[in-house]
Amino acid sequence: MLTTLNRIRRASLIFTVITVIFAVFLSAFFCIGAASAQPLDLSELPGAPGMFVSQPDINVIFNELEMITENALFLSEERLFLPARSFLEALGAVVQWDPQSNVISAFWHDNIIILPQQAQQEQAQPSLQEEIITSKIIAGRAFLPLRYLVESLGGNVYWDHEQRRVEISLEQAPAIPFLKSDIPVEYLSYGPYRGINLLIDSQGVRIGDSAESVLERLGEPLRRDETAYGYQWWVYGSDPLNYVQVGIDSAGDDVVALYIYGEQWSFGPIKAGDKLQKISDHFNFEDNLSGGGRPNPYRNIRPSLLYPGLLATFFHDAVADDVLVALRLEKRETVDEKVNIFFNSRYSVRGRGLADEEMIRRAESTDEQQLFNLVNAARAREGVPPLKWHEGVARAALGHSKEMFLLNYFGHVSPATGKNLPQRLDDEKVNYVLAAETLGKGQLDAIEAFHDLMNSPEHRARCLYESYRFLGVGVYGDSYIQNFISE
Repeated sequence: MLTTLNRIRRASLIFTVITVIFAVFLSAFFCIGAASAQPLDLSELPGAPGMFVSQPDINVIFNELEMITENALFLSEERLFLPARSFLEALGAVVQWDPQSNVISAFWHDNIIILPQQAQQEQAQPSLQEEIITSKIIAGRAFLPLRYLVESLGGNVYWDHEQRRVEISLEQAPAIPFLKSDIPVEYLSYGPYRGINLLIDSQGVRIGDSAESVLERLGEPLRRDETAYGYQWWVYGSDPLNYVQVGIDSAGDDVVALYIYGEQWSFGPIKAGDKLQKISDHFNFEDNLSGGGRPNPYRNIRPSLLYPGLLATFFHDAVADDVLVALRLEKRETVDEKVNIFFNSRYSVRGRGLADEEMIRRAESTDEQQLFNLVNAARAREGVPPLKWHEGVARAALGHSKEMFLLNYFGHVSPATGKNLPQRLDDEKVNYVLAAETLGKGQLDAIEAFHDLMNSPEHRARCLYESYRFLGVGVYGDSYIQNFISE
């Protein structure tokens, strides 16, 4: 909920809701090649090279555990193919390739697998053995029939076509049922990134990292800001074009949240600067978060991906051609706790009385400072001079936001006193030539409030107006107020 006002005119409430529904089809293919193998048209396969995904709709059970591969498995003429070298090396096999003869040899325990080149002589019909071991080349890398590989190692394969399920039993095989790849293990198994199977570039910092590793990577933060949500924000804002906040769990000193407003981030195929529409080619968004064990009045209108251990939220600039400008990653448990705390303390007047008042006020001060920083970061991106903090203007903003929260209204004119922005500034003895006010209500924190403001043309204009020189921010509960002035 947003609104803005200046001394000359008022704008009506602007509320933007974005709903995006789309499907995920990502795939990649990395292995080794044999020059004589049969080429394969990539159009036969779902997806394109360059990204990672687990097997598509085929479930592979390896020694009673689900197997996840670095490349999508695929069927060709009712035979299931998988990347040869990475599969064999994951089992601990020694793999050799002779470029002169184009022969691949693998040695595993007492097993020796010879994968010869295709017959050099022309034959009307290839032999059954030649047909079985024919490989498929994808982007210069070899995929081989799964049944042939497993049975060559002394294992058994059962294929249920209707259920699209493969069961493999192989003695002496490792217990870990996924293949080696460039994706860290935690992406494929446990931890916050489980089930994502995408490479994520987030300034070299990952959810679950230690505070010490963050210091090694990014150095000492400019500030360590308190929140109401069980973690501190470490603020790295010296470069306004690449603004970073790292959420450090106050109990365990681990990274539980990460926010990047800048050009150096990517999430699988999506990167900063892409259009919002590009995401719709790859993902289905989660648009509702629940909290407090009851119907939830909060609706997440921002493009978000919800995984078992992680929430990824994308922020775009709706005014500037829907360009993606920021990414936030949060541990799933942290998100659940944040939503609950918001409704039990910040959103509810009754809940506020039950909470630690001093702690809540420190958290609100954090939002005030971060909203101020983010507006200046946005101005820097547009080549506009930064604003200076004005304490008197901030007091006027805080007084209005507190009244708006406690009296449960939304507007520029107080229903209790009848005062408007100029009168509130006069009460604080603020001298000004121009003044403007923007209002937001219902956001969980300053990050959400900032991007909602920037996605409104009216509010964006206030934030980026060159003639303003000072800004004061007041946050109380779920009410966010910015007052701009020029002297």
